[in-house]
Amino acid sequence: MHPKTITHRGETLHVLKCDFHAHFIEYNDDPSNTVRILRNADYDVVSLTEHNNLHDDFEMERAFAGRAADTFGDEFLVIVGEEVDVDDTANSGHEIVHVLSLFPEFHVASRDSDHPDKRLTTAQLMPRLREAGGLLFINHDIFSNYYSKLPLDTRWPHRDAYDVDGWEVANGSIGDWLEDDKYPTTLENNLCLEDPAAAIDEGYILLSNTDFHCKFPDLRMRAEYYNILFAHERTLAGVREALVSRRNVAVAGHQRIATPEALELYQQLPL
Repeated sequence: MHPKTITHRGETLHVLKCDFHAHFIEYNDDPSNTVRILRNADYDVVSLTEHNNLHDDFEMERAFAGRAADTFGDEFLVIVGEEVDVDDTANSGHEIVHVLSLFPEFHVASRDSDHPDKRLTTAQLMPRLREAGGLLFINHDIFSNYYSKLPLDTRWPHRDAYDVDGWEVANGSIGDWLEDDKYPTTLENNLCLEDPAAAIDEGYILLSNTDFHCKFPDLRMRAEYYNILFAHERTLAGVREALVSRRNVAVAGHQRIATPEALELYQQLPL
């Protein structure tokens, strides 16, 4: 359990454990299953971020977020978002790049309306995602230690092509789907960026998320990946403001990745 608040320089800050990348219906059509698992893991904030090919709007997400607000109040905040498939062949050579959109005002289709089998490109889609008003992140930009055993081609060198607010610096998914002896499921295999300090210096927001897909009855290794956020208000607006201000710490196993100011806040916690 983490403390609910801390006092910093005479100001009260709300301490929130957050998961900004989780899937609720891909493997289980009852979103409350994921909520139960994350609530049991002491999360204060979670994001519904289905792959955008699974829906045409946010009707389900908004309805569920509303029910969560009615049931839990500010004790358990649910963010509406999506994980968007982008054709990034022209930049990184990757046919599919996943972009995380948090707090968008409307759903953005990732495929050409005249050619449903064709994904929109980075140049076509990123401006639409920005117009939707969400905070944008590049998800799981390669798992550096796992994929370093393979030819490495990350999106980071092409970062000028993406109008994003941040990067997912760690992702818990390998611990669920990688099951072989050649590449063991260690915490380090789930780190994404090779040089998080460079991303921090450039002003990006860095996240560590479970990428939970409801496939298992608990979080397993994914429990080692989360964010501690320091918010002025225990509201969705407060969460967004704290992210934009980078008052968050990305926790990935034994690593704590954040700005010096956020790490100073984190060091006050009796964890």
